[in-house]
Amino acid sequence: MDTQECIGMGLGAAPDESAPDWTEVERLAAVRRSGMLDTPAELEFDDLALLASQVCESPIALVSLVDADRQWFKARVGLDLSETPIEQSVCRVAIEQSDMFVVTDLTKDPRFRENELVSGAPHFRFYAGARLETPDGLPLGTLCVLDNVARPEGLSPEQRRILAALAEATMRQIELRMANEALITSEKQIRRLVDAVPQFIWSATKDGAVDFSNRPFRDFLGLNEDFNLIEGWIGLIHPDDREMTREIWARCIAESSPYEIEHRVRSKEGEHRWMLTRGRPVYDADGRVDRWFGSSTDIHEKKLVDHRLRLSEERYRLAAEATTDLVWDADLKSGEVVWGGAMERHFGYGRMTVDNRRDWWLERLHPEDLARTQASLESLFLGDDDRWTCEYRFRRADGSYAEILDRAFVLRDENGVATRLVGAMQDLSERQRSVAALRTSEDRLKLALVAGRMVAWERNTATGIIKRSENSVDLLGLDPDDEVAAFTRRIHPEDIHKVERLVADANAGVSTTIEARYTTPCGRPMWLAVRSEKAGPDRIIGMTFDISDRKAAEEEVWRAAYHDPLTGLPNRALFQKQLESALAEAEAKEGRVALLVIDLDGFKDVNASIGNAAGDALLVDTAARLLAIVGERGQVARIGGDEFAVIVRAAPSLSDAHAFAEEVSARLRAVCEFAGRAVSTRASIGVAAYPEHHRDVAELIKDANIALDLVKKCGRNEVRLFSPEARAATEQRIRLRDEVRDALTSDEFAPFYQPKTSLDTGRIVGLEALARWLHPTRGVLTPAYFGAAFDDPELTTEIAAAMRRCIASDVGEWLDAGLDFGRVAINLASAEFADELLADRVLAIFGARGVSPSRLEVEVTETVFLGPSAHNVSATLRQFHEAGVKIALDDFGTGYASLSHLKQFPVDHIKIDRSFVRDLATDEGDAAIVAAVIGLGRNLGMTVTAEGVETRRQEEILRRMGCDHAQGYLYAKPLAGSRIPWLVRNWSDQIREEQGRSADVLKSGAEVAPRMVIARGRS
Repeated sequence: MDTQECIGMGLGAAPDESAPDWTEVERLAAVRRSGMLDTPAELEFDDLALLASQVCESPIALVSLVDADRQWFKARVGLDLSETPIEQSVCRVAIEQSDMFVVTDLTKDPRFRENELVSGAPHFRFYAGARLETPDGLPLGTLCVLDNVARPEGLSPEQRRILAALAEATMRQIELRMANEALITSEKQIRRLVDAVPQFIWSATKDGAVDFSNRPFRDFLGLNEDFNLIEGWIGLIHPDDREMTREIWARCIAESSPYEIEHRVRSKEGEHRWMLTRGRPVYDADGRVDRWFGSSTDIHEKKLVDHRLRLSEERYRLAAEATTDLVWDADLKSGEVVWGGAMERHFGYGRMTVDNRRDWWLERLHPEDLARTQASLESLFLGDDDRWTCEYRFRRADGSYAEILDRAFVLRDENGVATRLVGAMQDLSERQRSVAALRTSEDRLKLALVAGRMVAWERNTATGIIKRSENSVDLLGLDPDDEVAAFTRRIHPEDIHKVERLVADANAGVSTTIEARYTTPCGRPMWLAVRSEKAGPDRIIGMTFDISDRKAAEEEVWRAAYHDPLTGLPNRALFQKQLESALAEAEAKEGRVALLVIDLDGFKDVNASIGNAAGDALLVDTAARLLAIVGERGQVARIGGDEFAVIVRAAPSLSDAHAFAEEVSARLRAVCEFAGRAVSTRASIGVAAYPEHHRDVAELIKDANIALDLVKKCGRNEVRLFSPEARAATEQRIRLRDEVRDALTSDEFAPFYQPKTSLDTGRIVGLEALARWLHPTRGVLTPAYFGAAFDDPELTTEIAAAMRRCIASDVGEWLDAGLDFGRVAINLASAEFADELLADRVLAIFGARGVSPSRLEVEVTETVFLGPSAHNVSATLRQFHEAGVKIALDDFGTGYASLSHLKQFPVDHIKIDRSFVRDLATDEGDAAIVAAVIGLGRNLGMTVTAEGVETRRQEEILRRMGCDHAQGYLYAKPLAGSRIPWLVRNWSDQIREEQGRSADVLKSGAEVAPRMVIARGRS
């Protein structure tokens, strides 16, 4: 049908069925880039719209931009609207046409006659629009004219030409506007870039008059954008630097040479700051200086640092002369050492006897200290630390040795290589005498500590070094100087946080006492009470007491309250406390915790078949195995009848936790004996972990239980790791089921119908009823959205019952209207076969509406033969068959034992799954399978229908193969029941029309597509 024929029918230009070479995403991006949406009116566009109105003799003219959900008018004549919803847009269709789009009478065009702007005010009747198209072919909208009366003649050729030319002019105006906006944006960006540079950027005339600067420069000088320093800028220079600046600047101008100077410039606050100013000339075509461009960098702080460095070096010299320590400075490259003046005063070496070589110093170290001191220096030079501290003995001039504390600081070059070492030697001889007096006092304290089973200690919080009384070896198994970690790693993991709190309180000046479990290096467990308090800025002192006897008595009372009497394992109450403790520890130390929830499969069968005593024995045996498996890695608890839990502390990773759970599962499969009988079971295990999953105890347990439930649903006897998606899916399924129940109450479920057509005659031979949810806010939803509800057998039955009531009503109305639609197929789910009266109920619903079984077909998939109600399937299907209902096997070829099902059950109809039809034209394997199924159906006397037919090529191949029926989007999408009478009647009209011209069409090789036109025009 050509354009003139379409205009004559009032349907507008024939739709361009070729796919556009652009996508909607690309087109909408182009609309956004145009920057036109929601901009104020502009005279240029208003004039173009007015001219279009006058040329086309139309009262209404629009410059229309088609957005994602609306059409917006940049210019409008004769219409008091700035935009309309996209559903009311004719331009939405016009932009998809490659040529000008003209509709002579909108009320006769099925695409627009229900449009609110056509059926209601302002009652559009005529439309003509030319695309506003970018150079790369993306349509932004249209320049269109409209009339309130139909115009059968459309537009004259001259009007069409001018309207197209005006559309091109409009597009050029849009492109011009975009170019101007881009230019403005570019200029702004360049200015912002210059203003963002921290240096002061400036430009001057060839004579040196500064007439441009960036914002930092203006802010520094206190100038506005209209400043001009053509005269007097030299006055901003510090008086002491002014003459030098003037001379250098004049010379550079005369010589046309680059300019560089350090001078002080006055800021707007009156402060003179040091600047490094550089400038370069720019030459014109004749090689003469045209302008100067340059920058000024603030180097004020660098100048101050240089000044402070000179002062610091002077202070160092004075300090070295004044201190009692021996200050020294070593050049590591040359080996030369410069000694301070205290060498003779402290060690008796006169100036003439001191050698400035490093070896001279090494030769005077005590032989027992030499290697250690040299090693510490080498470690300093090769490491990253810059400070060195060492104690050694240094030989005086009289041959005696002084105890020296030497401290130094290393300087490195840009490659990190040590080049210089500066330090000071302190004579500690006097300190040694004080140490002897202190030792006497400490001996008295030792006796008191041993008698009271106490350990005294102090810790330097700055260095982390701890000192304990000597009896710590006997009481704790620790040397007095063992690091803090040697103590804390022997603290029970659940008590580590107490030690951390003790230290935190002491640092805050709060005296605290804690009780914690401790294990000595030889494995002896103890209970300790530890008290600490702050004794200085970097010092904490404390006492540690052995309280094991008291805690042993308390332990007996506690065990009775928090343990399972049968297995001796922690009960649920203690388990939750242990889990909270483990999570708190992991959170504090950024560690990990894994939780295993274990359910013994078949435990109830053991109790039922052998007795409760056997069940108890199995529980005790399971507890022992779990304890052996877990060991020191965590805790085991019995939290229910046949349910155990394992807390794994410091689990390396989720995969490690999963592997550990697999190990647990394997170990629990071993057989145990009871009264001469073998007792065995299997375990289902759900795994959750922190920090990947929840921190809260209850939520983490819930995570593990969700994973356990997944195991039970999948057949038990395996391990499943929790995932947030599983939890979200579980919660989503619960929410979805609640929504579906509400939807059932509100009658929001309805059947949609998709026709099955004869590949021989092209006629409709039946309809398949498909469930749809008419959601009040989301629109029509398919089972792809609510399919999870069918996991609930009760919901499945309720949805199916509601659907069948609607289907019976629809079919009854069609029969009353004399409609010939063939059979209606209804789908039966596996869960429905649990009802032994299923066939009676279905037949009764349709019988009550006067629908004969000969009008019905039931579709089942092979899953019903394998489900929990498989024993009822055969009887139910035979009852349907005997009543006259056809039986169809849906999705044939995707399940199991299909051939045996064809033989065992009264199947009349095979439906080939869409997965084999999709690539039928290109996949030889799929084609072979489809041909085999069609041949099988023909030999067994069964009807064969191909599902998912979407192309004429697929249809032709199926027809040649001898397929009976086809179903798919090529013919129609699923339609509401109210549309089926229209579909069937129009389909019959199209068939009669097709039969009248099929011979000529087939000879020409054209494809006959009346059914496709119907489906696409109304679906």
